[in-house]
Amino acid sequence: NDITNHQDYTCYKNLQYNSVLSAEIKTLKAGSLKIGDGFCADSTGSIYDGATTSQTLTVAECATEAVSRGLPGFEMRDQSGAPTCVLLFEDGDKDFVDFSHFKATRDQGHATGGVHSTRNDITNHQDYTCYKNLQYNSVLSAEIKTLKAGSLKIGDGFCADSTGSIYDGATTSQTLTVAECATEAVSRGLPGFEMRDQSGAPTCVLLFEDGDKDFVDFSHFKATRDQGHATGGVHSTRNDITNHQ
Repeated sequence: NDITNHQDYTCYKNLQYNSVLSAEIKTLKAGSLKIGDGFCADSTGSIYDGATTSQTLTVAECATEAVSRGLPGFEMRDQSGAPTCVLLFEDGDKDFVDFSHFKATRDQGHATGGVHSTRNDITNHQDYTCYKNLQYNSVLSAEIKTLKAGSLKIGDGFCADSTGSIYDGATTSQTLTVAECATEAVSRGLPGFEMRDQSGAPTCVLLFEDGDKDFVDFSHFKATRDQGHATGGVHSTRNDITNHQ
């Protein structure tokens, strides 16, 4: 409080701040996690499926995209002096990604797990530079796949915490599948999500702990639900509330 204009500011702490991840992003931005020229490959030599971003991104920006999405890594492709960002996905993960925001996709990869080396024996390999995400979390990747497969479905009704309280919710503007809704929930670090069936048209409702809605920009959502008081993880369902079915 001893700096000019301090009275105009209010400080909030990110309790989940990950200094290791932050350091990794900085390292990626500095290029020191560069694996080498060529396509990224896993420990068996298989290359990854890829998606080229629509926007032109720097190495720093591409690194941020890859790390924040929990991907195994990325490649920078140099096309006539114009570098493009290619985000990498494990084999099968592309089936659960909305590629409408990407310029192009690469579908011949069969890699799984983290980036291990590069491949320089494939056509156009000289256009690519491989970068590895050192914090790639295969457990999280598996969790996302499990969510997408629906095997973490708790049951019919509103999601509830251990006390029986339901969550605040926000309905996405876009119509999302279970897979896409799961990706949204996991990537945002939310406790869960609900799929609401309205006249045969399923909608995705992202769930927030009590109070967290105050920190979310809901301008991109179609509707919000504000009567929840749940905290912590999803524990059970409530079937005694109007429209629970």
